[in-house]
Amino acid sequence: MKLFYTLLVALLLSGCGGGGGDSVEGGNSGGSGGGGSGGGSTTDPLAQYINISTLYHGNKNKAEVNLTTLASFNDYLFFVAPELLPDYDDSDNSGFLNESCPEGGSVNIEKTSKENELKLTFNSCKSEGSVVTGSVTARILTTNSVGDITDAQFIFQDVQLVADFGSYTLKGVMRQASTGEVCPDTTTTYNLLLNGPASHQVLFNNFKFRRVGNAQVYCSANGIYLAGEVMDSRYGAMSYLSSEVFVLNTMISGPEKGRLQLTGANNASAVWSVNSYQNKGSTDTFYRYDIDLNGDQEFEVSYQYLNEHFSAELLTSFEDRDGDGMQDAWELVVGLSPSDPSDALLDSDGDGFTNIDEFRYLGHPNDPLLMPAIADLQLGGSDRQFSFGEDFHVPIALGNKSFNVDATDIVLTLDLTGNAEFRQTGGCLLTKQNKQLVCRYQKLPARSIDRFSYGLLVPESELGFLSVQININVSSFAHDPNPSDNQLSFLVSRAEALPDYAIHADVTPDEPVTHFLGVIAEVAKYKFTLMNLGDSVTGSSVVMTVPPQVSIEKMTCYNIDSQSWVNCDLRTMWDLQADSLSFQMTLKGELPGNDELILSVSHPAMGTLKSFKMPIVVGQPASTIQQTIDASEDGAIVEVPAGIFIGSLDLTAKKTVLKSVSGADSTYLFASGFKFGKPSDSIKLAHGSSLANFTVSHSIIVEDEGSIVENNVFGKAEWHRWGSGIYSGHSLIVRNNITKGNFVFPDFRSSTGSVKACSSIQILNKERNPIDVVVENNLFIGPLKREPGSSEICGGAMFSSAGSIKLAFNHNTITGVGTGISVEEYTFDSVAEVKMNNNIFSASLSALRLNWSSNDPSEISAELNNNLYWDNYSDYQGIAGILLESGKISADPRLNPNGWLEVSSPAIDAAFDLGLSTDVNGASRPIDGNGDGIAAPDIGAVEFQP
Repeated sequence: MKLFYTLLVALLLSGCGGGGGDSVEGGNSGGSGGGGSGGGSTTDPLAQYINISTLYHGNKNKAEVNLTTLASFNDYLFFVAPELLPDYDDSDNSGFLNESCPEGGSVNIEKTSKENELKLTFNSCKSEGSVVTGSVTARILTTNSVGDITDAQFIFQDVQLVADFGSYTLKGVMRQASTGEVCPDTTTTYNLLLNGPASHQVLFNNFKFRRVGNAQVYCSANGIYLAGEVMDSRYGAMSYLSSEVFVLNTMISGPEKGRLQLTGANNASAVWSVNSYQNKGSTDTFYRYDIDLNGDQEFEVSYQYLNEHFSAELLTSFEDRDGDGMQDAWELVVGLSPSDPSDALLDSDGDGFTNIDEFRYLGHPNDPLLMPAIADLQLGGSDRQFSFGEDFHVPIALGNKSFNVDATDIVLTLDLTGNAEFRQTGGCLLTKQNKQLVCRYQKLPARSIDRFSYGLLVPESELGFLSVQININVSSFAHDPNPSDNQLSFLVSRAEALPDYAIHADVTPDEPVTHFLGVIAEVAKYKFTLMNLGDSVTGSSVVMTVPPQVSIEKMTCYNIDSQSWVNCDLRTMWDLQADSLSFQMTLKGELPGNDELILSVSHPAMGTLKSFKMPIVVGQPASTIQQTIDASEDGAIVEVPAGIFIGSLDLTAKKTVLKSVSGADSTYLFASGFKFGKPSDSIKLAHGSSLANFTVSHSIIVEDEGSIVENNVFGKAEWHRWGSGIYSGHSLIVRNNITKGNFVFPDFRSSTGSVKACSSIQILNKERNPIDVVVENNLFIGPLKREPGSSEICGGAMFSSAGSIKLAFNHNTITGVGTGISVEEYTFDSVAEVKMNNNIFSASLSALRLNWSSNDPSEISAELNNNLYWDNYSDYQGIAGILLESGKISADPRLNPNGWLEVSSPAIDAAFDLGLSTDVNGASRPIDGNGDGIAAPDIGAVEFQP
């Protein structure tokens, strides 16, 4: 039907009609509502050809959707919208200017007595497969300022039409309105009645064809839109609606696309679509026709055709006379016989695909270069269990394993069995009482994987374990060589309700939060809130177990109903209100020793849900040791019995050798908790005093030369006791000590922070003359696994010095810390001499850091021998040029969690002998650890014991 409007344009160009101005006076032009009505005037001589809807006497009910009816309705579609077909000719129609038609026949053009009205008389005028004979009146309703037609009406006056679908008498109106000068937007509205043999009628009822853009101009809304209704007196009415705009090669476009839905009785439908896909580096176009025969939103029949071999006949006859599964019209197009059913299973072109596969998947049976499209789809998914509070859904992966062919028009169908339903999901259709979900996706590129999630709904009353069977099927337009992975079945399940209780501590000045640490008769106050952070339940209760080391002096709980604090005793079962509890208590030290206070939450149907543990440590005042120190002679050995001692110690009045009788495993020196206005506890050393064989959580301050700190264990994280810091500006020996920088996250806490048993040695010498510091046979273990920026590390340096120093750093094992050794100047004239021998530095941020403003050997020197480095973020930082490293080993030291060497460690027998007779544990050194018959010391603090 492009013929008539093109002809009118040609007439205007030749001066036969139209004129300037934004509107043209046209008597009785009509045109309301799309097709026009001749202005509604009964005096319009053409009124009988304009108001044609009442002349239709056929079936007006919705038509059945089947192959027979669709063939006819497709004929009608392509009659008014031939541009949807790939063979559409959009070339110039200048042949009308000499009163001839492009494909034969003639047209006579004459003006009528009315202004802006023309009479076109066609004589066997052929265009786009149709032959027209008869009169058409063209009324120019409006033009723009340059004379271009913006609204025109064609009135068909019993025109004889011979079309592909038969011979008819045509009457009615075609109206075409255009807007936009730069970006043309043209809508053609058809209200036409076709009368054929045996009283057959076809009515185009307000059928609209809208086109935005053209081959020269790109518009943001570029494309073709269709909507309307066609009635066939035999079958009834079929509605047409574009669900996706058509973008075709007749306009500026990328890959061709488009989708038109035909809908008939019982919501049954057919979808005509234009699609593109990547095929071996090129973009190919193909056409699909999918048919839902019963309105269940599933396509029972589908056809698809390559652009190169498509014609309208393929959609206007679906007959398969020989029943071989191939459409007769297609067989004729590609050179097969529509009467030979055996040719379906032949491979006519020898490309490895049968003829019916070529038909189904866009191949050509007689062209081996046109093989079927192959999109190797693969579903991925497996049994999945969710917690009660998680979003319950079906997660799947969909992959296209094809190397160079996109999968398009993908249909994913999910079915479930169980006490759940699918949630509504965009782009998907819920069916079968929400037990089935049908989803369509336009494209999955070659060699790609997409992941999808489909939500599930569960009845609120379902609190127990739930399992749902999921069955999935996927298909696309293309041949899939591995159909076995197009189906998938698995279970998705949801765990029963799981409450998750936590305790938050309110911070009270001078009071502990995570533990009890004190002496006999000392008291501490606490305030806690128990809350459920998990799945909410009702009926839970709590009970507290209190060890004999402490007693409860007072306890109150907050009553939600009365909104007041009431006396309570959680040592007997206490029911929770609103799944939470705020309580206050005062603990008092009763007996020396350590244990745990435990608060347990339970539910009658689920048993114990959670237990919270608080370390209880009750000790003696450190003043009992101090009294012995004060009474001892200069140089005396003061032996301390097993026990827990809390508070400061001062060994600065004279030389005192302070050591435990039973060792670090049973003798503890702890600083008391910090309190505002009171100095922090510490252990002070001077006059060569020493500290040996304790577990220490203290600040150790060295105030004079020659002190020794040896055979100690620093920190007790499981009791919420921090590590120790050794601070000195004097000569010092630190040897045979162990620190394990464990992190413990308290059950009773006010923040997400941890208790860190980190220890360090810090030297500050403000004088010009260097001090002698010996650090040997020490084992420093931290939790760090070389994560820069992590907040859970033993920050700073394990050993740091500022100012002049002579450092002998030998046979130490340092692993999992921030920095091993840091040496830096204090003033411009500071000097340093660093000797590092037989050390292990592993899994730390840095091993050695030297921050010096000069590399003058007279100011700083570093001599390193037989050190092992492994998995550090950096081995050296600072002035690498001054290093003299000999015998460096870069290998995994093979340390166990205690920092001991394992069999086949490269550190075994790899050190040079410095004369040390024991290791950090007191074991003999050296011994023959590798079995070569030669005893040699091992690198690090621990001598391997074969």
